[in-house]
Amino acid sequence: MSGNGSISIRHATAADKAAVGDLAHRLLTDIDAPRFDPEGYASVAAELLASDSGFIAYLAVTGGEQGEPEKVVGLITLAETCALFSGGRFGELQEFYIDPAHRSGGLGQRMLRFAVEEGKRRKWQRLQVNAPSPEKSQRSYDFYKKAGFEDIGPLMRYFL
Repeated sequence: MSGNGSISIRHATAADKAAVGDLAHRLLTDIDAPRFDPEGYASVAAELLASDSGFIAYLAVTGGEQGEPEKVVGLITLAETCALFSGGRFGELQEFYIDPAHRSGGLGQRMLRFAVEEGKRRKWQRLQVNAPSPEKSQRSYDFYKKAGFEDIGPLMRYFL
């Protein structure tokens, strides 16, 4: 766990499923793409966090010291995958959400550094993200560009 001021960042566990589910739901509601309610995301989070699936989550929390209740204010999730074109294993940043009251203070950059350090520990070749286009969210796009991400084009999907 790392602290900076009153916000710490720590690994999420299956016991954190409700907080992970809530923040994932808030993120996906913000971008008009919710698939489940918070309990549905919590159920998926519990399964992934309890397994050896390559799913990693970090939470940004306030409180939790001297009996003070912990409040989760940020979430970043990663998934390990692999491909020949990447030279082996790499990470994908999946969900990234910070409560609006805690944005623009450097917390996003701190959480992203945790993701980068996780990738280095796991010997990933790279970290990639499906960032929004500048037309959809210039602020998010600029955040990733400033952090050193390169634009590699659109991503497509096929639901099974």
